[in-house]
Amino acid sequence: MDTLTQKLPGVAAYLDYLIITGKTEEEHWTNLTNLLSTLQKHCFRIRLDKCEFFKHSVEYLGNTIDKDGKRPTAASMAALSQLPRLQDFHQLQAFLGKVNYYGRFISNLTDKAAPLYNLLKNDTAFTWSNECEQAFT
Repeated sequence: MDTLTQKLPGVAAYLDYLIITGKTEEEHWTNLTNLLSTLQKHCFRIRLDKCEFFKHSVEYLGNTIDKDGKRPTAASMAALSQLPRLQDFHQLQAFLGKVNYYGRFISNLTDKAAPLYNLLKNDTAFTWSNECEQAFT
């Protein structure tokens, strides 16, 4: 699906989920028409019962997308803020991966997370300091 839709403007694909955007209703309609034509040309079928059209706001892959752009959903941010204190390198790597996914929405992320990244350096014992706690919260 990705290769089929990658050249279509205003279309994002993830597995079998598609989102079609446009800055205006006309642009959205054009992008939708182009996508549907491409799907038909390649013998793809869609299930109308799984489709929603002309929404002003959608949640997609943990983000809210609307006329103002893309931002993390409140539920996504709440899930991050409610994680228990990290206990080992594996949990730290998983946490930093989640945080990096939302990195462009977190100002000065590199500086704020520096104590956590320092724990990943070679030959560093996993010692949870006050600086780590502050960076985590």
